[in-house]
Amino acid sequence: MSFNLEKLNRGLTRLASVRQYPIAKKQYVAKQTKGRVFRVGVLHKKELTEAALLRNRRGFINAQLNTVAHAPSLYHWLFHRCGIPFAETQALAKSGRLKVNEVIVSSASDLESQLSWETFQQLDIQVCSSLPALQSSSSTGAHVREASRAAQGTWVPALKRALHRTYTFIYLHPGVSVSSEESDPRSFVHRMAPIVGADPSPLLGLNVLRPIGFFDGMKGIGIASNDVSMVRYWNNESLGNFGVYDVRFPRGTPLEVVQHAAKDVEATLQARVQPQLSTDVGVSCSCVCCPPPPPSRDTVANQLFSAIPLLTEERLLVTTPLLPYRAARRLQRSGAVISLVRNGPFVLPSSLVQEKLRPCNATDLALLFTFERRLKTNRMVLSLREFDVGKKA
Repeated sequence: MSFNLEKLNRGLTRLASVRQYPIAKKQYVAKQTKGRVFRVGVLHKKELTEAALLRNRRGFINAQLNTVAHAPSLYHWLFHRCGIPFAETQALAKSGRLKVNEVIVSSASDLESQLSWETFQQLDIQVCSSLPALQSSSSTGAHVREASRAAQGTWVPALKRALHRTYTFIYLHPGVSVSSEESDPRSFVHRMAPIVGADPSPLLGLNVLRPIGFFDGMKGIGIASNDVSMVRYWNNESLGNFGVYDVRFPRGTPLEVVQHAAKDVEATLQARVQPQLSTDVGVSCSCVCCPPPPPSRDTVANQLFSAIPLLTEERLLVTTPLLPYRAARRLQRSGAVISLVRNGPFVLPSSLVQEKLRPCNATDLALLFTFERRLKTNRMVLSLREFDVGKKA
Protein backbone atom coordinates (compact mmCIF):
# COMPACT_ATOMS: atom_id res chain seq x y z
CA MET A 1 0.00 0.00 0.00
CA SER A 2 1.53 3.27 -1.12
CA PHE A 3 0.85 6.66 0.44
CA ASN A 4 2.44 8.69 -2.42
CA LEU A 5 4.70 10.71 -0.14
CA GLU A 6 6.40 12.24 -3.16
CA LYS A 7 3.34 14.39 -3.91
CA LEU A 8 3.55 16.01 -0.49
CA ASN A 9 7.01 17.45 -1.24
CA ARG A 10 5.68 20.02 -3.73
CA GLY A 11 4.61 22.50 -1.05
CA LEU A 12 6.70 24.95 0.92
CA THR A 13 6.48 22.83 4.06
CA ARG A 14 8.21 19.55 3.29
CA LEU A 15 6.69 16.98 5.58
CA ALA A 16 8.66 14.01 4.35
CA SER A 17 11.47 13.39 1.89
CA VAL A 18 12.50 10.27 0.08
CA ARG A 19 14.86 11.94 -2.34
CA GLN A 20 18.57 11.10 -1.92
CA TYR A 21 20.51 14.33 -2.11
CA PRO A 22 24.20 13.96 -3.13
CA ILE A 23 26.79 14.75 -0.48
CA ALA A 24 28.95 17.64 -1.58
CA LYS A 25 32.69 16.82 -1.43
CA LYS A 26 35.42 19.36 -1.05
CA GLN A 27 37.03 20.05 -4.37
CA TYR A 28 40.42 20.93 -2.87
CA VAL A 29 41.99 19.67 0.31
CA ALA A 30 45.21 21.38 1.37
CA LYS A 31 47.98 18.86 1.98
CA GLN A 32 49.53 19.18 5.40
CA THR A 33 53.28 19.03 4.82
CA LYS A 34 54.39 21.26 7.67
CA GLY A 35 56.35 19.59 10.40
CA ARG A 36 56.77 16.27 8.65
CA VAL A 37 60.07 14.39 8.76
CA PHE A 38 61.28 13.86 5.21
CA ARG A 39 63.77 11.36 3.94
CA VAL A 40 66.47 12.63 1.64
CA GLY A 41 65.82 11.83 -1.99
CA VAL A 42 62.31 10.48 -1.37
CA LEU A 43 59.39 12.58 -2.56
CA HIS A 44 56.25 11.56 -0.69
CA LYS A 45 53.68 10.84 -3.43
CA LYS A 46 55.19 13.68 -5.48
CA GLU A 47 53.78 16.27 -3.11
CA LEU A 48 57.11 18.09 -2.95
CA THR A 49 59.55 19.28 -5.51
CA GLU A 50 63.28 18.90 -4.98
CA ALA A 51 63.58 22.60 -4.16
CA ALA A 52 60.93 22.31 -1.45
CA LEU A 53 62.69 19.24 -0.11
CA LEU A 54 65.93 21.19 0.15
CA ARG A 55 64.17 24.00 2.00
CA ASN A 56 62.58 21.59 4.42
CA ARG A 57 65.96 20.08 5.28
CA ARG A 58 67.01 23.30 7.03
CA GLY A 59 70.58 22.89 5.85
CA PHE A 60 71.05 19.34 7.15
CA ILE A 61 72.44 16.61 4.96
CA ASN A 62 70.11 13.88 6.23
CA ALA A 63 67.01 14.17 8.39
CA GLN A 64 67.52 10.63 9.65
CA LEU A 65 70.99 11.44 10.92
CA ASN A 66 69.83 14.65 12.61
CA THR A 67 67.19 13.23 14.92
CA VAL A 68 68.47 15.26 17.85
CA ALA A 69 66.33 18.14 19.09
CA HIS A 70 67.54 21.69 19.68
CA ALA A 71 66.96 21.12 23.40
CA PRO A 72 68.02 17.49 23.80
CA SER A 73 66.80 15.15 26.49
CA LEU A 74 68.88 12.63 28.37
CA TYR A 75 67.75 10.08 25.78
CA HIS A 76 69.29 12.17 22.99
CA TRP A 77 72.48 12.90 24.90
CA LEU A 78 73.17 9.25 25.70
CA PHE A 79 72.32 8.26 22.12
CA HIS A 80 74.35 10.81 20.16
CA ARG A 81 77.25 11.48 22.52
CA CYS A 82 77.61 8.19 24.41
CA GLY A 83 76.41 5.61 21.89
CA ILE A 84 73.68 4.17 24.13
CA PRO A 85 70.40 3.28 22.37
CA PHE A 86 67.03 4.33 23.76
CA ALA A 87 66.04 0.80 24.79
CA GLU A 88 69.25 0.30 26.75
CA THR A 89 68.77 3.68 28.45
CA GLN A 90 65.38 2.50 29.66
CA ALA A 91 66.91 -0.76 30.90
CA LEU A 92 69.66 1.13 32.74
CA ALA A 93 67.12 3.42 34.42
CA LYS A 94 64.89 0.52 35.48
CA SER A 95 67.79 -1.38 37.03
CA GLY A 96 69.24 1.71 38.76
CA ARG A 97 72.47 1.70 36.73
CA LEU A 98 72.32 5.32 35.56
CA LYS A 99 73.13 8.30 37.75
CA VAL A 100 73.51 12.04 37.19
CA ASN A 101 75.58 14.02 39.71
CA GLU A 102 75.56 11.04 42.11
CA VAL A 103 71.74 10.78 41.95
CA ILE A 104 70.24 7.56 40.60
CA VAL A 105 67.88 8.15 37.67
CA SER A 106 64.84 5.92 38.04
CA SER A 107 61.85 7.73 36.49
CA ALA A 108 61.06 8.09 32.81
CA SER A 109 60.33 11.80 33.24
CA ASP A 110 63.97 12.41 34.15
CA LEU A 111 65.03 10.76 30.90
CA GLU A 112 62.71 13.04 28.92
CA SER A 113 63.66 16.31 30.60
CA GLN A 114 65.28 18.66 28.08
CA LEU A 115 68.38 20.70 28.81
CA SER A 116 70.88 22.61 26.70
CA TRP A 117 74.04 21.02 25.31
CA GLU A 118 76.19 23.15 27.61
CA THR A 119 74.28 21.92 30.66
CA PHE A 120 74.73 18.29 29.66
CA GLN A 121 78.47 18.85 29.24
CA GLN A 122 78.70 20.07 32.83
CA LEU A 123 76.73 17.16 34.32
CA ASP A 124 78.50 14.10 35.71
CA ILE A 125 76.61 11.30 33.94
CA GLN A 126 77.76 7.77 34.79
CA VAL A 127 76.54 4.32 33.82
CA CYS A 128 77.16 1.02 35.55
CA SER A 129 79.09 -1.12 33.07
CA SER A 130 78.81 -4.89 33.23
CA LEU A 131 81.43 -5.77 30.65
CA PRO A 132 83.42 -8.91 31.59
CA ALA A 133 86.70 -7.19 30.66
CA LEU A 134 86.07 -4.40 33.15
CA GLN A 135 85.00 -6.85 35.82
CA SER A 136 88.17 -8.91 35.46
CA SER A 137 90.40 -5.82 35.52
CA SER A 138 88.66 -4.26 38.52
CA SER A 139 88.31 -7.45 40.59
CA THR A 140 92.03 -7.81 41.28
CA GLY A 141 91.59 -6.50 44.85
CA ALA A 142 92.12 -8.81 47.77
CA HIS A 143 88.93 -7.97 49.63
CA VAL A 144 85.69 -9.80 49.05
CA ARG A 145 83.76 -6.51 49.17
CA GLU A 146 85.67 -5.18 46.15
CA ALA A 147 85.11 -8.43 44.28
CA SER A 148 81.36 -8.32 44.94
CA ARG A 149 81.26 -4.67 43.88
CA ALA A 150 83.05 -5.61 40.65
CA ALA A 151 80.56 -8.44 40.10
CA GLN A 152 77.71 -5.92 40.32
CA GLY A 153 79.38 -3.59 37.84
CA THR A 154 81.71 -0.63 37.58
CA TRP A 155 80.58 2.99 37.39
CA VAL A 156 82.21 4.71 34.42
CA PRO A 157 81.62 8.14 32.80
CA ALA A 158 79.07 7.91 30.02
CA LEU A 159 81.20 10.05 27.71
CA LYS A 160 84.02 7.46 27.79
CA ARG A 161 82.40 5.17 25.30
CA ALA A 162 85.22 2.63 25.12
CA LEU A 163 84.60 1.70 28.78
CA HIS A 164 80.94 0.78 28.47
CA ARG A 165 80.63 -0.13 24.76
CA THR A 166 81.88 -3.30 23.08
CA TYR A 167 84.10 -3.19 19.99
CA THR A 168 84.91 -6.64 18.66
CA PHE A 169 86.48 -7.87 15.44
CA ILE A 170 84.28 -10.62 14.02
CA TYR A 171 85.04 -13.01 11.19
CA LEU A 172 82.07 -12.99 8.84
CA HIS A 173 81.40 -16.15 6.85
CA PRO A 174 78.34 -17.82 5.28
CA GLY A 175 77.41 -19.37 8.64
CA VAL A 176 77.01 -15.93 10.26
CA SER A 177 74.44 -13.34 9.27
CA VAL A 178 75.01 -9.60 9.67
CA SER A 179 71.40 -9.24 10.77
CA SER A 180 70.87 -8.22 14.40
CA GLU A 181 67.50 -9.98 14.70
CA GLU A 182 67.62 -12.40 17.63
CA SER A 183 64.95 -14.53 15.96
CA ASP A 184 67.47 -15.39 13.23
CA PRO A 185 69.57 -18.36 14.41
CA ARG A 186 72.43 -17.31 12.11
CA SER A 187 72.59 -13.81 13.55
CA PHE A 188 75.94 -12.66 14.88
CA VAL A 189 74.22 -11.60 18.12
CA HIS A 190 74.22 -15.23 19.31
CA ARG A 191 78.03 -15.36 18.94
CA MET A 192 78.64 -12.35 21.20
CA ALA A 193 78.05 -14.06 24.57
CA PRO A 194 81.80 -14.62 25.35
CA ILE A 195 82.46 -10.90 24.89
CA VAL A 196 79.29 -9.21 26.14
CA GLY A 197 78.43 -11.61 28.96
CA ALA A 198 75.10 -12.85 30.27
CA ASP A 199 73.57 -9.39 30.74
CA PRO A 200 71.04 -8.81 27.93
CA SER A 201 71.26 -5.00 27.98
CA PRO A 202 74.53 -4.75 25.94
CA LEU A 203 72.84 -6.85 23.25
CA LEU A 204 70.51 -3.92 22.52
CA GLY A 205 71.68 -1.92 19.54
CA LEU A 206 74.29 -4.41 18.32
CA ASN A 207 75.36 -3.84 14.71
CA VAL A 208 78.13 -4.91 12.40
CA LEU A 209 80.26 -2.05 11.11
CA ARG A 210 80.98 -2.90 7.49
CA PRO A 211 81.11 -1.13 4.14
CA ILE A 212 77.85 -0.89 2.26
CA GLY A 213 77.55 -3.74 -0.22
CA PHE A 214 78.79 -6.57 1.98
CA PHE A 215 75.97 -9.11 2.20
CA ASP A 216 75.41 -12.53 3.73
CA GLY A 217 77.38 -15.28 2.03
CA MET A 218 80.63 -13.34 1.73
CA LYS A 219 83.68 -13.75 3.93
CA GLY A 220 85.62 -10.97 5.56
CA ILE A 221 86.26 -8.75 8.54
CA GLY A 222 83.56 -6.91 10.46
CA ILE A 223 83.36 -4.93 13.70
CA ALA A 224 80.51 -5.87 16.04
CA SER A 225 79.60 -2.98 18.31
CA ASN A 226 76.67 -1.68 20.36
CA ASP A 227 77.86 1.90 19.84
CA VAL A 228 74.90 3.32 17.93
CA SER A 229 76.50 6.74 17.49
CA MET A 230 79.27 5.17 15.40
CA VAL A 231 77.00 3.09 13.18
CA ARG A 232 75.52 6.22 11.54
CA TYR A 233 78.92 7.32 10.25
CA TRP A 234 80.52 3.95 9.55
CA ASN A 235 77.69 2.40 7.53
CA ASN A 236 77.33 5.48 5.32
CA GLU A 237 79.19 5.36 2.03
CA SER A 238 78.97 9.12 1.48
CA LEU A 239 81.14 9.97 4.48
CA GLY A 240 84.42 8.42 3.41
CA ASN A 241 84.26 4.83 4.63
CA PHE A 242 85.44 2.23 2.14
CA GLY A 243 86.17 -1.46 1.80
CA VAL A 244 88.69 -3.48 -0.19
CA TYR A 245 87.30 -6.67 -1.72
CA ASP A 246 89.62 -9.44 -2.87
CA VAL A 247 88.03 -11.22 -5.84
CA ARG A 248 89.58 -14.58 -6.76
CA PHE A 249 88.75 -16.98 -9.56
CA PRO A 250 89.14 -20.79 -9.58
CA ARG A 251 92.19 -22.29 -11.21
CA GLY A 252 91.63 -22.88 -14.89
CA THR A 253 89.62 -19.72 -15.46
CA PRO A 254 90.81 -17.98 -18.65
CA LEU A 255 92.47 -14.62 -18.13
CA GLU A 256 90.02 -13.11 -20.60
CA VAL A 257 87.21 -13.81 -18.13
CA VAL A 258 89.13 -12.06 -15.35
CA GLN A 259 89.88 -9.05 -17.53
CA HIS A 260 86.27 -8.83 -18.72
CA ALA A 261 85.07 -8.96 -15.10
CA ALA A 262 87.50 -6.19 -14.18
CA LYS A 263 86.20 -3.97 -16.98
CA ASP A 264 82.60 -4.70 -16.00
CA VAL A 265 83.16 -3.82 -12.33
CA GLU A 266 85.15 -0.69 -13.21
CA ALA A 267 82.43 0.51 -15.58
CA THR A 268 79.76 -0.15 -12.94
CA LEU A 269 81.68 1.77 -10.30
CA GLN A 270 82.28 4.75 -12.57
CA ALA A 271 78.65 4.83 -13.72
CA ARG A 272 76.80 4.08 -10.48
CA VAL A 273 79.04 4.86 -7.49
CA GLN A 274 81.50 7.59 -8.48
CA PRO A 275 78.84 10.20 -9.45
CA GLN A 276 77.20 9.80 -6.01
CA LEU A 277 80.40 10.53 -4.07
CA SER A 278 81.13 14.04 -2.91
CA THR A 279 84.15 15.78 -4.39
CA ASP A 280 85.03 17.19 -0.95
CA VAL A 281 85.51 13.73 0.55
CA GLY A 282 88.42 11.85 -0.97
CA VAL A 283 87.16 8.29 -1.37
CA SER A 284 88.91 5.90 -3.74
CA CYS A 285 86.65 3.98 -6.09
CA SER A 286 88.54 1.64 -8.39
CA CYS A 287 88.96 -1.93 -9.60
CA VAL A 288 92.46 -3.10 -10.49
CA CYS A 289 93.74 -6.41 -11.79
CA CYS A 290 96.93 -7.46 -10.01
CA PRO A 291 98.77 -10.66 -8.98
CA PRO A 292 98.01 -12.15 -5.55
CA PRO A 293 100.46 -11.76 -2.66
CA PRO A 294 103.13 -14.40 -1.91
CA PRO A 295 101.77 -17.70 -0.55
CA SER A 296 103.22 -16.99 2.89
CA ARG A 297 101.06 -13.85 3.23
CA ASP A 298 98.05 -14.94 1.20
CA THR A 299 95.29 -15.09 3.81
CA VAL A 300 92.55 -15.59 1.22
CA ALA A 301 94.11 -18.69 -0.36
CA ASN A 302 95.47 -20.18 2.88
CA GLN A 303 92.62 -19.52 5.31
CA LEU A 304 89.41 -18.34 3.65
CA PHE A 305 89.24 -20.56 0.56
CA SER A 306 91.83 -23.25 1.23
CA ALA A 307 89.59 -25.99 -0.22
CA ILE A 308 89.30 -24.25 -3.61
CA PRO A 309 92.33 -24.19 -5.95
CA LEU A 310 92.49 -20.51 -6.86
CA LEU A 311 94.05 -18.77 -9.80
CA THR A 312 97.65 -17.80 -9.05
CA GLU A 313 98.17 -15.34 -11.92
CA GLU A 314 95.55 -12.65 -11.44
CA ARG A 315 93.04 -11.33 -8.92
CA LEU A 316 90.79 -8.30 -8.64
CA LEU A 317 91.14 -5.69 -5.90
CA VAL A 318 87.95 -3.64 -5.69
CA THR A 319 88.25 -0.52 -3.52
CA THR A 320 84.89 1.14 -3.14
CA PRO A 321 82.60 2.62 -0.47
CA LEU A 322 79.66 0.83 -2.10
CA LEU A 323 79.78 -2.53 -3.86
CA PRO A 324 76.71 -2.78 -6.14
CA TYR A 325 74.70 -5.91 -5.47
CA ARG A 326 74.20 -6.82 -9.12
CA ALA A 327 77.90 -6.44 -9.90
CA ALA A 328 78.76 -8.75 -7.01
CA ARG A 329 76.19 -11.29 -8.21
CA ARG A 330 77.65 -11.20 -11.72
CA LEU A 331 81.08 -11.94 -10.27
CA GLN A 332 79.71 -14.86 -8.27
CA ARG A 333 77.91 -16.27 -11.31
CA SER A 334 81.20 -16.22 -13.21
CA GLY A 335 82.72 -18.41 -10.49
CA ALA A 336 84.51 -15.75 -8.44
CA VAL A 337 84.76 -15.79 -4.66
CA ILE A 338 84.59 -12.39 -2.92
CA SER A 339 86.15 -11.62 0.46
CA LEU A 340 86.34 -8.35 2.37
CA VAL A 341 90.01 -7.99 3.30
CA ARG A 342 89.86 -4.39 4.52
CA ASN A 343 87.15 -2.64 6.49
CA GLY A 344 87.97 1.04 6.81
CA PRO A 345 91.46 1.20 8.34
CA PHE A 346 91.48 -2.44 9.50
CA VAL A 347 92.96 -5.32 7.50
CA LEU A 348 91.77 -8.91 7.89
CA PRO A 349 94.42 -10.84 9.90
CA SER A 350 94.87 -14.58 9.51
CA SER A 351 94.48 -15.10 13.26
CA LEU A 352 90.90 -13.80 13.20
CA VAL A 353 89.84 -16.68 10.95
CA GLN A 354 90.64 -19.18 13.72
CA GLU A 355 89.53 -17.03 16.67
CA LYS A 356 86.23 -15.87 15.04
CA LEU A 357 86.01 -13.08 17.68
CA ARG A 358 88.69 -10.77 19.05
CA PRO A 359 88.08 -7.70 21.24
CA CYS A 360 89.72 -4.49 20.07
CA ASN A 361 92.81 -3.56 22.06
CA ALA A 362 93.92 -0.04 22.93
CA THR A 363 95.72 0.44 19.60
CA ASP A 364 92.68 -0.70 17.64
CA LEU A 365 90.39 1.59 19.63
CA ALA A 366 92.66 4.56 18.99
CA LEU A 367 92.57 3.85 15.26
CA LEU A 368 88.81 3.27 15.42
CA PHE A 369 87.99 6.60 17.06
CA THR A 370 90.49 8.46 14.88
CA PHE A 371 88.79 7.09 11.78
CA GLU A 372 85.36 7.96 13.22
CA ARG A 373 86.52 11.54 13.81
CA ARG A 374 87.52 11.72 10.16
CA LEU A 375 84.08 10.50 9.11
CA LYS A 376 82.46 13.11 11.36
CA THR A 377 84.61 15.80 9.75
CA ASN A 378 83.50 14.62 6.33
CA ARG A 379 79.91 14.80 7.46
CA MET A 380 80.43 18.39 8.58
CA VAL A 381 81.85 19.18 5.14
CA LEU A 382 78.80 17.62 3.52
CA SER A 383 76.48 19.60 5.79
CA LEU A 384 78.20 22.88 4.95
CA ARG A 385 77.88 22.15 1.23
CA GLU A 386 74.10 22.30 1.61
CA PHE A 387 74.29 26.04 2.29
CA ASP A 388 75.98 26.58 -1.09
CA VAL A 389 73.07 25.12 -3.04
CA GLY A 390 71.29 28.46 -3.41
CA LYS A 391 74.47 30.33 -4.36
CA LYS A 392 75.32 28.02 -7.26
CA ALA A 393 71.85 28.32 -8.76
